[in-house]
Amino acid sequence: MNKRTQLLTWQQQGRIKDIDKSLEVTQANIEPKTWFDFISKNLIILGFVSLAVGIIFFFAYNWNEMTKMTKFLLVQSLLVVSSGLYTQTNKYSHPSTGLLVFIALLIGALFALFGQTYQTGKDPWQLFLLWMLCITPIAVVSRNSILWIMWLALVNLSLFLYMQIHHLFWGLFSFFEGTTLFYALINAGAALLFFFVVQIKDSSKANLAFYAASLGAFFAFTWVSLYAVVGDSYQLICLIVYILWMAVTYYLFRLKSLDVMLLSAWSLSAIFFIMFVLTRLFENAFNAGTLLFFSIVLIAMTTFASKWLMQLLKESHGEAS
Repeated sequence: MNKRTQLLTWQQQGRIKDIDKSLEVTQANIEPKTWFDFISKNLIILGFVSLAVGIIFFFAYNWNEMTKMTKFLLVQSLLVVSSGLYTQTNKYSHPSTGLLVFIALLIGALFALFGQTYQTGKDPWQLFLLWMLCITPIAVVSRNSILWIMWLALVNLSLFLYMQIHHLFWGLFSFFEGTTLFYALINAGAALLFFFVVQIKDSSKANLAFYAASLGAFFAFTWVSLYAVVGDSYQLICLIVYILWMAVTYYLFRLKSLDVMLLSAWSLSAIFFIMFVLTRLFENAFNAGTLLFFSIVLIAMTTFASKWLMQLLKESHGEAS
């Protein structure tokens, strides 16, 4: 917990009256230099991403003007040079992270170049699957959230493209309900993987990859709740799975630990589910009075959720102090 957060917590508890003076004395104010360091370090990563995207567009624009050997030589040379530069950077620093993202993007460009040059005839999902498999060791070694988020995106994209062609488990996931349920389980599994197994340098537990997977799971499970209310098939399965997900996440992030961000997603998902249920109950009596009732219920739920989350936020600050 930094000094600024500590002082603000003490102010909320009534221990400090003049917060401005306290921040000035302890030098806990956010100075322009702090913002400059934050922006400059993140611009390094964005610069490497922009450079990789520019190289990909360079190949696309000059495709007919370059020979096959030139194309492969350029990409492979860039991979060798960037790998050599990475060995000269400090581990877990912003330049090393930018180089790793650059390398990961070039690996995907190399696979795309190979497939486009030789017209292998393979399905698109195989390209993204191979890309995901190749960057897995990089993500494991680097322990970086950005690489794991890229890995998660490739997993979801590979599965999406695969399921457009093939049916998993004898067609169980061929319907929209089954497909959404499958994505929800995949992202929930990834969130558990990032939380309990994968060690990420950001911090021991809370990291960007975990939150990305969790929010993706909440989004998918919210759609599962829609199918549980208005779907044509798998209604009971979707309802059981959604209730189980909400119960487990409440236990993990409210009772066992406290994570206000994930509880915000939990509250939003619960509000959507209640609105889905009300829509189903009043589907045969949809009029101005019904819309007014829906508006009142929605305002009441959002107000209650906001107050509850603010109370939890103060509680988390109290625990941190």
